[in-house]
Amino acid sequence: MMNGNLRVEGEQVVLTVGGDFQGRNAADVRDALIECLQNGHHSIVVDLTDVSAINATGLGVLISIQQRLESLDGKLSLQGVNNSLKQVFERTRLCQTFGI
Repeated sequence: MMNGNLRVEGEQVVLTVGGDFQGRNAADVRDALIECLQNGHHSIVVDLTDVSAINATGLGVLISIQQRLESLDGKLSLQGVNNSLKQVFERTRLCQTFGI
């Protein structure tokens, strides 16, 4: 079970992720986001406020979903990126990709 929650706000889906965004949690987040896409949601916000760590698996989920959304003229936004997570995005040169 994913550590987080999902809510729909008008045309936008907000997924709040908590804990470590890696391993099983990352797979659960991926599944939840794919289900959102399958349900026709093309504007997704992933709230990382409560995420304590992210690894390549978590980053891969975000990149994969962003690519799918771009092909659908959709948008993936990240919010709540703390300094620790921002350093990971900077080291992997993904800041510009995600507008951080």
